[in-house]
Amino acid sequence: MERADQVAAAAWTFRFFYVLLHFSTYVVLDHFFDFERIIADVLQRPYVTAGFIGLVLMVPLALTSTAAMIRRLGKRWQVLHRLVYVVAIAGVIHFYWLVKADISRPVQYGAVLALLLGYRLFVLWAPRWPTFQKFQWFQSFKSSLNRQTDHQS
Repeated sequence: MERADQVAAAAWTFRFFYVLLHFSTYVVLDHFFDFERIIADVLQRPYVTAGFIGLVLMVPLALTSTAAMIRRLGKRWQVLHRLVYVVAIAGVIHFYWLVKADISRPVQYGAVLALLLGYRLFVLWAPRWPTFQKFQWFQSFKSSLNRQTDHQS
């Protein structure tokens, strides 16, 4: 495993651990294991619903993040792990709806996420746009993307 992959795996593990701690605090300190109240809260409060959706979608990602599961799932692993985009969006929505007064921090997180997702979409779709094919800068960009893709495979 390359160093960048190790860092990404460690960062993913930390994020999942943080979300589990966040949820545990909600279950234990906010509701003291009153699961009827928790279910009602998930159904009634949109920010809790968004956070819960993010948590539920993170579980299969965490369970399939080992090297053995990556090998076992093959190409299906990549398809499954695209859920990370939905999880990120759910997290930003959860944070935005949770904040009552100063929404600047969730808006900043949303802007960063929008930039990152926009970049991913550009990388995915730009090679198919005829307009970009004629620009010299795009040709060098495209060849560097091909080298990165070949290196990752």
